[in-house]
Amino acid sequence: MRKKLAVMGSSMGIVIDKPIIELLKLQNEVELKITDDGKGLVIYPAEEEVKTPRKSLKASLDKVNKKHGKVLKRLR
Repeated sequence: MRKKLAVMGSSMGIVIDKPIIELLKLQNEVELKITDDGKGLVIYPAEEEVKTPRKSLKASLDKVNKKHGKVLKRLR
């Protein structure tokens, strides 16, 4: 999906289409977390950050350590 930045008062923003709002179950005035992945922006509801289970984080760390463990040990 391509979007153009629009002037909104003294700021700029994008309009999120209704199908995406419904898909993500966003409510009016929901707080969003905005980060970047080095190539673009990643936007998601802020409360998802709190709901992320520790098991998921551990699984991600295990995956990184398995793939890059030797290199990471050499960086110490």
